[in-house]
Amino acid sequence: MSKVEAGTEEKHSAESLGNGGWRRGRETRVRRERAKAIMSRPLSVVAPDWWDYTTLDRELIEEAARLTAEDILGLARPGFEVVFYDTLASFYLAEALEYIEAWTEATEDKPAGICGPIGPTEQLPLAAQLVNALEIDLRHAHFWGMDEWYADGKEVPRDHPLSFERAGGERFAAPRPGTLDHLITCLEEGKEPVAPIEEARKSFAVALAAYESARAGRAVRL
Repeated sequence: MSKVEAGTEEKHSAESLGNGGWRRGRETRVRRERAKAIMSRPLSVVAPDWWDYTTLDRELIEEAARLTAEDILGLARPGFEVVFYDTLASFYLAEALEYIEAWTEATEDKPAGICGPIGPTEQLPLAAQLVNALEIDLRHAHFWGMDEWYADGKEVPRDHPLSFERAGGERFAAPRPGTLDHLITCLEEGKEPVAPIEEARKSFAVALAAYESARAGRAVRL
């Protein structure tokens, strides 16, 4: 009879099944431990099968909630800058200007790509408007999203209702179809548009000033 020490399941597997059986037994236990960890996590309030911010450990969330502004600024390090913005609008504009700065420097020998977040996306229409207003050449510029949904062993197609690629593409579309339709109607019927050319000229000046401010690192007064 084989001698098996108490509590040595791995040794028992090795003696009774050989090395191959020992590996299979260990892999089974690893899978069971992983499954146990998955079952012990909080269920998502968004969708039961998802892993998202609602499935994070409560202790981690509470620790993050205790961070002060000074704590967050202290996370800055070479290559990782922490910047606070007074308004959401200024944050979205700063994000859009980062795209513009990279794309304006893109060349055939040194193309520029932006890997943008799937959220927020409010900066995308701003970037599109700046590209159109400044007539930026995008032949050597690229953009792709950080994530995409995965189903049936591959990423979902662009026409999927939850596709991040589709959503990002729609946010980049500028001007909006409704605005363009209004302009075409005014041209065809000889009507004054809601936003006359004088207002468009002012908006264009603001866009140029914003870009110049980002490039020069100083305030630009109009």
